[in-house]
Amino acid sequence: MYCLHISRSTVPDDLQHYASDALYFYETSLKAKSPDDDATSYEEDDACVLGVLALLKLQKLRESSGSTENNATLIRAAALLMRAAARSPKNQDILQLSVALYLHLGLPSLAIGSYKALRVKESLHETLAHLLYTRLSTQHPFAVKLAGDDDRFDPRQELKSILDYFLKALRQANKFLGGEANATHPDTIIEFQQLKSSFQNSFTRKLCLLERRRIGRLTGLPSDPEGYVNGLEGILSLPWC
Repeated sequence: MYCLHISRSTVPDDLQHYASDALYFYETSLKAKSPDDDATSYEEDDACVLGVLALLKLQKLRESSGSTENNATLIRAAALLMRAAARSPKNQDILQLSVALYLHLGLPSLAIGSYKALRVKESLHETLAHLLYTRLSTQHPFAVKLAGDDDRFDPRQELKSILDYFLKALRQANKFLGGEANATHPDTIIEFQQLKSSFQNSFTRKLCLLERRRIGRLTGLPSDPEGYVNGLEGILSLPWC
């Protein structure tokens, strides 16, 4: 309901007051409750998220009205998210918002750190990968060692692991449809066929392949194996690929 109020509001002053009230509630909650070393998120984190969302909508309204104001509002929102993430390191809403906002501000290293904290695995990339990997090739095509992390983050290698997941899923679907379908109920066969189609035409799969190819061009690394391209030749023939 609160997010609906933010999305429908078109009056900057209302959004400013809403953000102030939400953040005041968040700050008051922080003072009233001592941090728990074992906790990874808190109920009052929702107030911070709502305040940030209101600030983002406020910035959007100002931009749409032709305002020449700088990114001070977005930087303030990013600072709030960074502080909240330090206190609630596993809050999914805070981390996802952080990834999108950091990239928008041109801070890919911070976005990568937040995305790694999400611990996205296999099928979850289908719904979350676009937050980080959309045009990452133009912002951060090279491997990087993040502060406080012993492992290097190589965007090209990470994209490969996502593409490998889709290849594995397609092979398993083909294996089932080709070998075990005769002893399976027709409804299950239809569901598997739909699942295979969703893997084959996945937006995330196309996005990751395009970004990996772009990174290869920018870094001079070799092109991808044929298996990654299978079924996506039409996409890759476009001039902007």
